[in-house]
Amino acid sequence: MEYGLKEFESGAVAITIKAALDKISNGEHWEDWEQYDMEAIGSLFIIKKDNGGVNNQQVESIVLATGWDGSLNSVVHGTWQPTPCQFVIKSETYKNVLQFRIAFINEHDRIPGGLSNVDIDKAKALEAKYGSSLRAVSGNVKRNTAPAPTGKAMPAPKANGGAKEQPVGAAKKTDDIPF
Repeated sequence: MEYGLKEFESGAVAITIKAALDKISNGEHWEDWEQYDMEAIGSLFIIKKDNGGVNNQQVESIVLATGWDGSLNSVVHGTWQPTPCQFVIKSETYKNVLQFRIAFINEHDRIPGGLSNVDIDKAKALEAKYGSSLRAVSGNVKRNTAPAPTGKAMPAPKANGGAKEQPVGAAKKTDDIPF
């Protein structure tokens, strides 16, 4: 609906976006939300506050999701024509009013929660091919990063299996107990 460029006292710079929420994912499919007339606003930080450096991940997301050319002038002059996109929305209550905030931006055709493109059959094939190697690396990491044992170490066993030595000329025990 609207966008602008905002500089913060911290030195951070963000593209602020106000968007109409026309569809929402319920985790299985998209539901039409146009009848609710809902809006969300958010700041997509493109310059970091800590060192004034470019926030590469956010800039890449904006470019991929909306076709932004990376020009601050196109934002300020309103010549940027964002393509349809998706937003990750977080709800928050501010001054007792429920608001929806844009937390992140994604491409329009992205599958919500689509962090995986591997189905069960493909996962089985990958497990058969790489599973033992992955488990070996995992085991090494766990072994090499395990905390050191605490307390006293147990003494090394004696060569005779730990049996008490009998003094020379002493009578040997006749029962079956080895000590």
